[in-house]
Amino acid sequence: MKKKHLVFLQLALAIVFTACCLVAKGQSVYDDFLEDGKAWHYNCSKYNPTQGATSYNFTLFVDRDTIINGQTYKRICQDSAERFWCALRQEGQKVYVAYNGINPELLYDFSLSEGETAAVVDDEEVKVARIDTVRSGERLFRRFHLTGSQGHLKTVWVEGIGSCELLTRPFSVPGPTYCLLSCEVGGDTLFTSHDINAAPYHSIHMLGEHTAWRYNQSYYANNQPRETFMTETRFNVTGTETVSEKTYFKVAVETAAVDAGRSVEGSSSCPVVLLREQDGKVYVEKQSYLAYLASGSPELADGVVVYVTADDSDELLLYDFTLTEGDDYPMPDDVTVSKVENVTSTDGVERKLYILSNDMLILEGVGCLNCYGELIGYQSTGRVVNSGDNAELRGYFDAYYPMGESEAGVFYDYSLWNVTGMDRLKVNSSAVTQPIYDLQGRRLTGTPGRGLYIRDGKKMVIRE
Repeated sequence: MKKKHLVFLQLALAIVFTACCLVAKGQSVYDDFLEDGKAWHYNCSKYNPTQGATSYNFTLFVDRDTIINGQTYKRICQDSAERFWCALRQEGQKVYVAYNGINPELLYDFSLSEGETAAVVDDEEVKVARIDTVRSGERLFRRFHLTGSQGHLKTVWVEGIGSCELLTRPFSVPGPTYCLLSCEVGGDTLFTSHDINAAPYHSIHMLGEHTAWRYNQSYYANNQPRETFMTETRFNVTGTETVSEKTYFKVAVETAAVDAGRSVEGSSSCPVVLLREQDGKVYVEKQSYLAYLASGSPELADGVVVYVTADDSDELLLYDFTLTEGDDYPMPDDVTVSKVENVTSTDGVERKLYILSNDMLILEGVGCLNCYGELIGYQSTGRVVNSGDNAELRGYFDAYYPMGESEAGVFYDYSLWNVTGMDRLKVNSSAVTQPIYDLQGRRLTGTPGRGLYIRDGKKMVIRE
């Protein structure tokens, strides 16, 4: 008996420790549907041919426990405890509803994945089109975008909150129009109608106080370096600056000639470029961008395109890490996202790798991997530029340091041009090599063949 208690205690401690780690990493997502003191505020609009349009507000709230078919539910009441609305029960990521104490049924299923069917409404199959995360205050919420197969039904669920319409109406149906105004717990606002359509929250950031990028350009002949010297371009965040009430990071650009041993022979500086990040998108202030292009950036050559698309605003969209497969990417020439893969970069962070229709590779929170050698200037869709004498000028991303060059970074092996997954991201030579295990948990020696394996507690794919 004591042994069982010990095992149970160890399990409980492990669960608590895991939860604390998730909170510390900012990864915890709010999912408690039936907290004591929780209330939902709604607006209801009706139209009557004789009375015209009418509108009123009301509140649903968690009242007390009730037993239905031997299971504990929470009474949900409207405005007062005397006005019973329904009974709800949460079981894991599923929420069940019972009306008048009979016939419990599934109301929400937050365990669904993208592409899975949530329900069939009036012969229309409703699927989860997209799942993202939205932030409200200090909490994160998973947001489910649901779409009907015939395009008639579109709605949004928020885990821990429910439908953006009415608590007990997960799908749009004919009748009065309901709208969630806010949700609160104990008088503290938890979620509002503004959060329903807010931009997705991203925990992976590209810009910081000491962020640095390094790019290189080298001459190659017959697939071999033609000279010992190369050109190295560094982008370093040096502070902040406010323009038109928007705060930007100042990025200093320095180009230097270096030899194989990376000793600097001389350098030239370019004007500071202003970048800012918001909700998974990175913007560049237009005037600083134009000043940079006119200060000696790489000459426009065959196969090189401007990376951003210009508009009439005072800034340009440089990177967009909120996109999914099939979306248009902010480039000229109708570039789209061909594929999105989840990879683990060399700093141990899981990131999204965007494979574009023009063969460019965009790593979430880092930038373009196989670019021409520029973070914000020109990019090469072919990754090489002919320079005469049967030689090519190759430009490539070399390293990214989110906390400065003295800290861990993300590295890329530019000799592997066809990057398609996590096994193609170069391992930092200073990092400790993690052992590789097969799916049965057996430790492997050497480099395993093609297949699915486990390293550092995470899945990895070897494709060759």
